[in-house]
Amino acid sequence: MLLLHGAGGDNFAQLLEEQNAAIRRKRRATAKPLLHQAAQGGHLKIVRLLVERAASAGQDIMVLVNKPDPVKSLTPLHWAAYAGQADMAEYLISLGADVNARTTRPPLHQSPILLALEGRHSETMRILLDHGAILDSPYATDSAFAHAIPKDKELLLREQLLISMFIPSPPTI
Repeated sequence: MLLLHGAGGDNFAQLLEEQNAAIRRKRRATAKPLLHQAAQGGHLKIVRLLVERAASAGQDIMVLVNKPDPVKSLTPLHWAAYAGQADMAEYLISLGADVNARTTRPPLHQSPILLALEGRHSETMRILLDHGAILDSPYATDSAFAHAIPKDKELLLREQLLISMFIPSPPTI
């Protein structure tokens, strides 16, 4: 490209600026929103501040806390569950976060409880289950699968804790 544009001059500078602008636009379009980042990191003060600012600007808080990110279609609650941020999950639920929200991009139909389960985050799982999270799999087409899911929350959490002691954690998203 340098040779094509004479290795300098106005045309090259303009091309370089256009390329940089295109990169910045792409990064903004695919960046995880600040609310989602703060939820994943467990930064409760930042999330509260963002919610307060949104509310004072007249935004619907339930829409805000249930808005999926542009890349993985995960809501702030998905990110909190994935990272095992139990206090954050509790706060987001208190604002109206949908405990059974499903992703729309691959891996399809992930719910917060499935992400907490994969990460072996028992406290986060307990909070989600206590607030009505449904532990199922969208990939279960076999009726026998429904019988394999423990109905007893305490049993599920005990089993999960035992498994986590002997099996290494899964890879990150």
